[in-house]
Amino acid sequence: MAMYESDVTKFVRDLLEKQPELKELQRKNRATWWDKQLDFDQLKRNEVSAAPKAPYAYFPLPEPAQSDAASAAPAGDVGATAPTK
Repeated sequence: MAMYESDVTKFVRDLLEKQPELKELQRKNRATWWDKQLDFDQLKRNEVSAAPKAPYAYFPLPEPAQSDAASAAPAGDVGATAPTK
């Protein structure tokens, strides 16, 4: 019994048979993006200088609760009222 071979695998094999120069182009482009020497000193500097990220990037974190009602509203807020005693 023959093993299953996907349509994508068949397509890629057929393409490489028809255009063998793609294999060399694939090696060349892989070297462009992946086969690089790492500079560990630069990686360490990047890690140390990175700014901390918010734990959830899609929405801002809620403001911390404030104990003073007057300081809860910004000074220029239209709806702000002075606390009464």
